[in-house]
Amino acid sequence: MLRDRALEKKLIVLQTLASIRSGELCSYAELARRSGYPGSARHIARLLHNCPDHLPWWRIIRADQRLGLNEHSSEGRLQCERLQQEGWHLHCGKLIHD
Repeated sequence: MLRDRALEKKLIVLQTLASIRSGELCSYAELARRSGYPGSARHIARLLHNCPDHLPWWRIIRADQRLGLNEHSSEGRLQCERLQQEGWHLHCGKLIHD
């Protein structure tokens, strides 16, 4: 039963993630809220760590407009590249739209 609820929560979050359009950013907390799980931002971050690559995980950032990943890590560089393709760039550590 608990496992079923966890799977259901994961599927809802991934469906919500899939609905985030190109060029749109969303914080971990906002994704949790949109998914119906306010206050679960840390859980969202853990879930996205193993997210299928075809879902737009790179559009999820911190509430302060910074990357949730280290921008110098391979994953952080990939997130930056994908966001740049959508019109975003880092300025003083924060994301700015072109």
